[in-house]
Amino acid sequence: MFVSQTKDEQLPLVKSFNNLTLLGIIVLAVGSTLAIIFSPTFNIKTSYISSLGNRKEITTVVSGTHIQATEYPEIFNGTLIVSSVLLLSPFLHQTIIFHKKLRGVSYVFLWGALFAWFLAMIAMAVVGIADTGTQNFYHVIALTEFFGMATFAITYRLIMILTSPFRRSFSKVDIINSLYLFLLGLTRAATPEIWTEKYGDYTFQRLFVIGFFILLILMYKTNRAIELQTTSQS
Repeated sequence: MFVSQTKDEQLPLVKSFNNLTLLGIIVLAVGSTLAIIFSPTFNIKTSYISSLGNRKEITTVVSGTHIQATEYPEIFNGTLIVSSVLLLSPFLHQTIIFHKKLRGVSYVFLWGALFAWFLAMIAMAVVGIADTGTQNFYHVIALTEFFGMATFAITYRLIMILTSPFRRSFSKVDIINSLYLFLLGLTRAATPEIWTEKYGDYTFQRLFVIGFFILLILMYKTNRAIELQTTSQS
């Protein structure tokens, strides 16, 4: 277990996690793009992103919207399952780096972020696994859990950064984007009618996914910088 490892022993593991993070970002981006290309019924402006994985025509549980099946749903579903495993890496990476350096509130929220992110990635995988038939209850629950737990993880990480003596290691853009995702997730949980009735859940999905990709890229850059710093000191 990495808790008992020295800096020199941790370095190869840290490098591996950063490589897995980069691979996860690439898999998610390329896989989602291919799913859109091979889904002629998908509307880039108004379709639910999760509809890229529809195995059959469905009527959504929440809004009663009719959504057609995609021709190659397993492109998107497979992308979610594979990337959910790979994208455990950035939070594991930061936990390895900071778990012995933090104390008090920041330490608690560091581990809280990792745990919430772990649950979010499980939910993300279930979105790809759950079949979306007319009774697509489990798919909706998994999708909701993903957004919810991802928001919790980002919130915990944001508090960890703000209370950490190492907050200068994180860019202002990273902090602002994390705050953006926190507020976005908070409004979805506290006032869901804003999204379901006024703007549409598909709008929320797009806004969250944009911030999600920015978060992953910024985490990769931060972790990479810390990795290089650690290498130079070893």
